[in-house]
Order: sequence, then structure tokens, then C-alpha cells
Amino acid sequence: MVPEYTIYNDSKAADIAAVHDEVMTIASDLFQYADADSYQTLLQSGIQKFSHEGWQVKLHNHSLIITIGDGKGDVVGGKFTKNEFCLPEVKPKSIVREWLGF
Repeated sequence: MVPEYTIYNDSKAADIAAVHDEVMTIASDLFQYADADSYQTLLQSGIQKFSHEGWQVKLHNHSLIITIGDGKGDVVGGKFTKNEFCLPEVKPKSIVREWLGF
């Protein structure tokens, strides 16, 4: 199961995009060499990596919940999928396959 995340921003903070980018960077480092089946275990063991001053971080029902300040501002969430923080797989081109039309 791929864990989800929800970020509740402070009502006085304007830029939730910067927070989202920081969370995705941390997730990218944490899940860099893992397959999706290992994400939940890695998240549980690496939750402290998401901790910052002014952030409340917890896991609830396979979801990472980050509350910044009063948590009454913008909300953003999603799933930790490879598409969000990894480059797509590049398949090598084959001249033989081109000749045969594959």
C-alpha cells in the first residue's frame, strides 16, 4: 500500500508550495531505492526526517499528517508515488526492433 500525505498549513503562512516541495524532497531521499511495497515501512522508520520546527508530524491510518502552526490555512495532499518524485524509466532503443517494426 502506498502511503498518503496531507499537509495542513498555518493560517498566517502564504506559500504551501514550498512546504510541499520540501516534503517531496524528503520523500524522494527516503524512498529513493525502494519499491512501492516498502514505502509504509520506510515511512514509519523515517518519520523523524519530516520533523521541523513548528511542524507537528504523525502517522494515522497509513497516512502522514503534517500540521504547520495552527493548521487552519491551505491544505494539500496526495500519495507518495514514484511519479511525484522520480524520473520516468527510459527504455533503450533497438535498431533491430525498428527494422522489424516493433
